[in-house]
Amino acid sequence: MRCRRPMLGVPLLLLVVGLGGCARQPRYDGPETGAPAPAPAACDATSTSPPPVGSAPPTTDTSFYTQQDRLDEMAAAVDRIGARYPQVYAGVELAPDHSKIIVFRIPSAPFDAAVRAALPGKPVGLVDAAHSARELNALLNRVSADERYWKSRGIPLNWLSPQVDGSCVQVATTDPVRAKPLFRLRYGPAPIQVIHGAAAVTRSGRVAAVGGENPRAEPDGFRLLTADRPA
Repeated sequence: MRCRRPMLGVPLLLLVVGLGGCARQPRYDGPETGAPAPAPAACDATSTSPPPVGSAPPTTDTSFYTQQDRLDEMAAAVDRIGARYPQVYAGVELAPDHSKIIVFRIPSAPFDAAVRAALPGKPVGLVDAAHSARELNALLNRVSADERYWKSRGIPLNWLSPQVDGSCVQVATTDPVRAKPLFRLRYGPAPIQVIHGAAAVTRSGRVAAVGGENPRAEPDGFRLLTADRPA
């Protein structure tokens, strides 16, 4: 994604949002106009679930991947528009049934008009977001900069993940119950969800370096599209 390509974890991982919002609700699939998404669970709720990672239904049907490519191109177009509206753009992802893309943004008539003008008649859903990707990235960077502070207090930041729907930044640590009130003291009402999560490991079996850059991260929005073709 620009919160929707599958997020690959690295400690203190700047995960691109994966699929979830703050305790992500079922994906909205309503009218194709700025209809509000169902209210997400409170971002300060402690969760023990890892961030979900998008995956396409296994198939060898070439038409599926052709459609996937079209949706990916549409998402790229939305990303370019989002770069012009960083104050409202949160991210874009593939709908669960792979029929359309879902664009998350703080309500904005100019942004919506730009999307519709760029993708006339295309399968695009517009859903309200609480925060822009720029806001969540700034918060993520703030928490990331405190990595040593938290480590000195016995709270490792195993990975961080801004959510594509603009709901919050997930922070994974080994003891979320202990960490949650401490995060509230340090960051106040910032949209942070503390969850349980182990440190990410590289393919070589080594723990990835804290602050490692997510290769799928995008500068001004999150994107999560899926589907690797079978070899």
